[in-house]
Amino acid sequence: MPPIDLNSLTIMTEAFRQPKIFLSMVTSEFGQLRNELVTILRPVFDVRSQEYEAQSPRDMLSTLEQRVCDPAHGNCDLMIHVVGSELGYSPAQCEWQHYLCKPESKQFFSTNVLVNLQSLTYTQFESHIATKFGIDQLIYRRETTTPCSEQDIHLKFLHSKLGREATPYRNIEELRNCIVRDVIQFVARHFGRAAVTHLLAAPTQQFVRNENETSKAKIVQFSSPLISWPKEVKNAGWLERTEFLAIQNRIEKSEFSTTLVVGPPGSGKSALLSKLAQWGLEKGFAVLGIKSDLLDRQVTSVEILSRLILGGELGLVNKLCNLSAAEPVLVLIDQLDALGSLSDLETGRLNAVLDFLRAITNTESIHLIASVRSFELKADQRLSAIAQPENIVELGGLDAIQVHEALNANSIDASKWPSNYVEFLRVPYHLSLFVRSCD
Repeated sequence: MPPIDLNSLTIMTEAFRQPKIFLSMVTSEFGQLRNELVTILRPVFDVRSQEYEAQSPRDMLSTLEQRVCDPAHGNCDLMIHVVGSELGYSPAQCEWQHYLCKPESKQFFSTNVLVNLQSLTYTQFESHIATKFGIDQLIYRRETTTPCSEQDIHLKFLHSKLGREATPYRNIEELRNCIVRDVIQFVARHFGRAAVTHLLAAPTQQFVRNENETSKAKIVQFSSPLISWPKEVKNAGWLERTEFLAIQNRIEKSEFSTTLVVGPPGSGKSALLSKLAQWGLEKGFAVLGIKSDLLDRQVTSVEILSRLILGGELGLVNKLCNLSAAEPVLVLIDQLDALGSLSDLETGRLNAVLDFLRAITNTESIHLIASVRSFELKADQRLSAIAQPENIVELGGLDAIQVHEALNANSIDASKWPSNYVEFLRVPYHLSLFVRSCD
């Protein structure tokens, strides 16, 4: 569905139709959660769900068709599907056959799609219907270390056809939070981000604000090593870089951006990213800063990276997307070369970080900046694969005038020095180290 303007959205939701959401979860296990979600979503959405315990199997199947794929009133826009439901809600095979033999059902079911019908739960069957009709699904599964059941394997195959994995959850509270966040992101994606604040009910807005503030606090806390990284020369302060101004300008003029800062050792890449992080915080950005060289070697996936940054929580990409719906987000990843093949014989950390980068690249209101050494960028194919010429900013040396000003600020007269001495100090690390050693 293409984005529509807010006026059109208001007309659609108030005068014509509300977006339709179908909640697919077992009443006995998730009844209270379902009621909470209905309370949150119903002021804005047409919320539909099955009433398992109040209907016969045949009535349930007919109601399901009406609620999920209703030609008269429009199919559902989104199905929220919770996999961790109890087994035992499977009607007799004759009931399935009765439903599948209906002429209107044959158009989207074939005999080889559903096998071993008696082993399917209602939630699995609902997911089949959504898949066949091309209805968007948000899928959730209970996080577990136990072997997958036959039903889980069957459902994993079904979800792989949708091109996405189920989001794991550990408890009902985490599941509730994930669903609310993902629904907001769905609305932002399909109805435009400007519509999110106007579209969602006040209780949900407050919930989202609270969630965003919590996420933001955790992200800033994790980012402290990069934010606090030294970026000033003793007694001379921050030495202005043209590259800093160029990146600033790119961010301010773009809805989203990706920048790869490339330079030799000591060229000031870390200091530049730290200064950008400080600038972002002053401008009201949500800032995530990652020092790649400080990442634990156990970080081998986006999920583990998420737990590290969010203090045990999953859903880092979703949280950043939700933050970006309310305010711009600045993601800075320093020293990618520390994870390259020349520095790290293990591939897990770099693969996890690159997967994270791919997940957020070109996302509206998210600006991504990463730094890498020039040599490692060319030597490691995984790093060179992310380098697009239009996104690269080459970090050069300081201006000779800046070097003299910094030396003068430290009472060092370099007016009669050989030019090659000054040239050596145009490397920011050399200059900073030199003035510190002159005490």
